[in-house]
Amino acid sequence: MYDLLLFAIFPYVCIIIAILGSVWRYTNDRFSYSSLSSQFLETRQLFWGSVAWHYGILGVLMVHFVGFLIPESILW
Repeated sequence: MYDLLLFAIFPYVCIIIAILGSVWRYTNDRFSYSSLSSQFLETRQLFWGSVAWHYGILGVLMVHFVGFLIPESILW
């Protein structure tokens, strides 16, 4: 029962909340979307941390995508 909740229902609930929250924020506070307001790239330390994080998350997403492309018969 918990497996169904954690791995089948919960991810979709999180995605729906993220989409609805983004739409709500965009319609109610449109000008809060700006990279200048967060000032992530102002200092050199934050710049290099941000670049490394973005490359890392792209790698993780690509590996997950490749994992979805592998046929199930090979995984067994």
